[in-house]
Order: sequence, then C-alpha cells, then structure tokens
Amino acid sequence: YTVNDSNNRLRRLMMTAVTSDECNQQAAQRMPECNVCSAHFSVYPFYSTTGNFFVAQCSYIRRLLPPDYYQRKKEYLLYRMGTFNLTDDGGDGHGNAPIPPQYSNFTVPQDLLDEAKYVITQNLGRNGNQRWMVSRQSWIGGGRNAMEHWVHSHPAVQPCDVHPTYRGTYKLRNDTFVKFEPSLERVPSDRTSEYNKGFPMWFQLPGRVVEWRYLYDEIPSNSSWLWTLTKPVN
Repeated sequence: YTVNDSNNRLRRLMMTAVTSDECNQQAAQRMPECNVCSAHFSVYPFYSTTGNFFVAQCSYIRRLLPPDYYQRKKEYLLYRMGTFNLTDDGGDGHGNAPIPPQYSNFTVPQDLLDEAKYVITQNLGRNGNQRWMVSRQSWIGGGRNAMEHWVHSHPAVQPCDVHPTYRGTYKLRNDTFVKFEPSLERVPSDRTSEYNKGFPMWFQLPGRVVEWRYLYDEIPSNSSWLWTLTKPVN
C-alpha cells in the first residue's frame, strides 16, 4: 500500500462498501444468492473487485481452492499454455521450463490444454496487436496476481456491489466517488457491453469455461448470473 491522497480516498471508498449494511445485512436478507459483495465488480479483463476488498459468504469461501494451492495450480495451467515461466532462471516461455517440485503433482488433460491454447490465441486484434493482453500477468493471474483472481474464481460465484456510479478507476483525484450512499445491486448484464471493448477470447466466456473446468471441474449452473455477465464471442 502506497500512502498518497488518491490511495487514501480509494481505501475509504472500499472500506465504506464492505462494512456497509447493504453489503452485509441487506445482502443476506434481500439478495441471499449474492455470495461476494464489494464496492464494484468488474467483468473485464478478469472477474475482480477494486483493491481486492470484499465480504463473502463462508459457505462460498469453503468451495474455493486454498489460496496458495490455487495460485500454483493456475500458474501450472498458464505455464503449459506458454504464458508463464515457473522459474526465473529456466524455460523459454512455451511450456518447456523444468518443473519445480511444488508443481509436479499438477496435470492438464490434453483436450482441455488444446482448448486453452486455442482460446488464448483468438481475437488478438488486427495483426495480433492485442497479444500483449494475454501476456499481462496481472490480467491472466500469474504470480502474486493470482490472489486478485481468487475470490471470484469458482463457477458458483454470484457477485453484487454497492457503489452506484464508481467504475473501478484507481486514480481518485477528489472525493466525488468517496462520498456515496451504498445501494445494493446484482451485477447487471449490461455491464458486459460497458466494459467489453474487444478483449481477446481468453477474457470472454470461452476462457472462463476453460479455467472453471481446470480449477474446479465444474461450470456454472443454468441459473447462474455468470452466463449473462460474460457474453460468448461470435
């Protein structure tokens, strides 16, 4: 945490949200299907909440992989896809690095790996000018960045948020967004079009399905909000 005026405002905003009655009592009473609440849930480029501040139902948290195990398992998939090196001193970035012992128990079914390698190469823009997006570790969840992906990683997640106008920017130059009246909202389906500005397929529904199947061997139920949040790529 870097101390400056913008970050101080951001911290106050996030704390107001997660300690609000709306994110706690009202969520439990009016929207019990919501299992992770925050100031603002972002659909793209990955499921997240600003600052990684959230409150969540214990029953949902119990369904998640333990954080350190989740990070290693996710890194192994990215390594096999050629987008993450497991060591700092070996490997060519194409899944050929020596495997450290803490990753030796992980496997990726060949059909799922083939699907993952296909999905991550799609919708990369004209002449591949958006390839950088699928190499950006904070967006794909490599290394320490995995913890910002963790709480929303399970296909049973049903997010809600309470800031009526904030849209995820970290640079708060004044108190415009900090002083707000929390308003509980199921994350609306129209937020997809609001944020989807040509992201590669890996950040769309096909990429999410690959991760859900690999990490949890599940996909969302037919009634899940996630099918409306992340539109399939045509």
